[in-house]
Amino acid sequence: MRALLSYLMWIVTRFVNFATRKRNVGLGVAAVGVGIIAIVGAGSLNFEVRQFFGVIEAFKFSTEGGLSDRVNILCAYVGLVIIGVGIYMTISDWHHERQERQRKRVAVVELRGLVDTSDHPLLEAVPESLVGQRHSLLLDARKKLSSNPPQVAEVLNEIYLMPRDLRRIRDDNARADVQVVAGGIMQVPLLFFAGVVLEDEGNVLVMEWDRINSRWGELAEADSGDRFTITGLDTVQPGGEVVVAVSASYVASLPDIEKAFPDLPLVHLRHPKAVPNQLWYAGENAALQQQFLQTLGQLEGQKVSMVHLILAAPASVCINFGRRYDPRNMPPLRCYQWQRTEQNPYPWAVEMPTAPEQPGRYLQHSLPELNATK
Repeated sequence: MRALLSYLMWIVTRFVNFATRKRNVGLGVAAVGVGIIAIVGAGSLNFEVRQFFGVIEAFKFSTEGGLSDRVNILCAYVGLVIIGVGIYMTISDWHHERQERQRKRVAVVELRGLVDTSDHPLLEAVPESLVGQRHSLLLDARKKLSSNPPQVAEVLNEIYLMPRDLRRIRDDNARADVQVVAGGIMQVPLLFFAGVVLEDEGNVLVMEWDRINSRWGELAEADSGDRFTITGLDTVQPGGEVVVAVSASYVASLPDIEKAFPDLPLVHLRHPKAVPNQLWYAGENAALQQQFLQTLGQLEGQKVSMVHLILAAPASVCINFGRRYDPRNMPPLRCYQWQRTEQNPYPWAVEMPTAPEQPGRYLQHSLPELNATK
């Protein structure tokens, strides 16, 4: 049944793309010229309209008896000229689009750390509306992240070097000629760090993985109107540390947060519909980014010394939140990985760089009670 629904969705997508495709004006002009010649060549034409929606009582046009030879020749030449203009416009448009496609680049950044999406690579899901040569920047870190201990530092270094690969793809072209498409299924701190790294890379389109239909998709332009409810800002102590929990795709585990960060104030950004596979609206996503940005701005105003970030959110939100984080104007930040089944629910974190030329830092995190017994 799922396969059938996916196939039907593919058919609908293809139909919509065809219906909304860019029309070729040149071919339309040429068709007018062909129509003129066809009418002239037909020799006689009768056209009559009666009672046309009450607007026209009667209209009749006829070429019976034939037009004069001069008029026929004139119409034929006019038709040929129009056809020539249409063909010229078509060739000119094709040449322009070909040059544009050769000049422009689409860099596709796919991050694999949890799920094997090799059967549905992000490269093949890039919208057809994006013009340019496709270049894949695939980071498959599943083996490194599943090892014991996970090789997080190596993966951080690979993510940090992505701008170098993007510069290679860009070559001598302008930054505006390169469209970055990003998406991934990877550990949350790494997705957030990838967003920080990609922020200065121009146009970035973040795509989401549809867990139900097992395919990549764009965020819809609509806006559901749902926003975070923010609590706990009044408990923050100036100059101290704070935990910021974001409940977007599910509700962050408050007992685990209390266990890992006792005695620290908690600022909670909670979505009213915190369920998986839910946030598919670009307008809503942008509004949530703005709320996150404003929250960090308020914490910077209180000179908070460290933000411990707990993100329970889909990949698109994690990457976009990372893109909005500015270490020059916001507090230092560490983003934590949640492990449901471990005694220590937040065993490691990534500390975001404080300057663009610095890489992220992998930090192991121990429970305070374990530190006390050492």
